[in-house]
Amino acid sequence: MKMGKAYPRKVKIVVPRYPPDRLEGLLELIFPDHPLRQELAKAFLEEVRERGKEGLSEEEWIPFIIRFMGREHPKEAQALMELYDSLEGRVSRTRLQEEIVRKAKELGLVEDGSNLFNVIRGQYVIVVKVLRRLGMVYKKEGFYYTSPHFGEVLESIGRLWKDWRAGLVD
Repeated sequence: MKMGKAYPRKVKIVVPRYPPDRLEGLLELIFPDHPLRQELAKAFLEEVRERGKEGLSEEEWIPFIIRFMGREHPKEAQALMELYDSLEGRVSRTRLQEEIVRKAKELGLVEDGSNLFNVIRGQYVIVVKVLRRLGMVYKKEGFYYTSPHFGEVLESIGRLWKDWRAGLVD
């Protein structure tokens, strides 16, 4: 299956002159010119970190998106969460998602003619895919966890550069 431009095969990160001192700065390097992706990534990483060894279930994407929407639309998000809670486990996941999308439209959660829930869901998919490809998070048995891989790779690159400058490696 050929992937579109929304799902890049390679993930690039901008290497700044000075390293960021906060997560937001790091996410700006990963998702330049995409503030929504930066915010989603921060919220996702914080939730995964908060869950620790328990992990964040991949099945929790709908309530995660609703909570994220609640930052700017608290009343509407509360109504969506109530609908989710009333239907979860009683209808199929597909039907549940359809009902959330319908309710979001009914509540006026539309920007530039697009259902805000669908927009955020699409960006969520991209963000999670990029974070996994970078090795910042990994998925095991349907749960997401933070990973040391990303930091370890960056540290190795730094050591290689120092060793090369010192003439220790070719």
